[in-house]
Amino acid sequence: MTKFSIFKSYLTAVLINVIGTLLFLTVIRAVTGENAFIYTYLGSGWFIALFGYEIYKYHAYLKEQWQNFKKKKWTNILISLVSVLILIIVVTFSRKYFNQFIPANGPKELIIPINGFFGIFTNLYAAIINLMVAIFEEIAFRHDMWYRYRKHKFVFGILFIITNLLFGFSHYYNFNGSFVATIPYAFAGMILSLLYLWRRNIWLPIFTHFIFNFPAIIGVISIIIISLTR
Repeated sequence: MTKFSIFKSYLTAVLINVIGTLLFLTVIRAVTGENAFIYTYLGSGWFIALFGYEIYKYHAYLKEQWQNFKKKKWTNILISLVSVLILIIVVTFSRKYFNQFIPANGPKELIIPINGFFGIFTNLYAAIINLMVAIFEEIAFRHDMWYRYRKHKFVFGILFIITNLLFGFSHYYNFNGSFVATIPYAFAGMILSLLYLWRRNIWLPIFTHFIFNFPAIIGVISIIIISLTR
């Protein structure tokens, strides 16, 4: 792979996964205003499309890596669980500092109200999409935009920093429109990248990220159970 082809393929990935995502979310926020329901369903369409694109592009690689993951299944699961704890600690403590950069008057993260069947259903749907996004993000940011360039040592090192910063930046709207406040997620991306580099299996960061995002769906299910038992 030549330097030009590396630049071209990386730029394409950035345009699709980072710039494309932020532009799309910006447009639908402008269209939907503060309607969290419409925003959720429109936004999910973009992430479903990206998920399908990455799965289609790397399905053979994912299948091969999954077979290798299963050979040391319990070891890999244990490592993922420990990695989740590390992610939680790093993100929690770093956010204590970086949250000061969240603007009070910035574009707020749209919260879906949990009232009535449609509110609960939409929250459950959003939580499921969030799990799917965890898989997509690991394929896109950890493999497509980083690990596959590992034979080019200098580029590989530079992209470790750039890609994980972009991973954080892609969560711009989770932090009221502050790129600086997304740095804790960049730290999380670095941990997931190092996990991938260490174990040489994409399913380790996928599984870790999946577990990290899983509490959201547990919360919604708990609300459903409480509502049904009243």
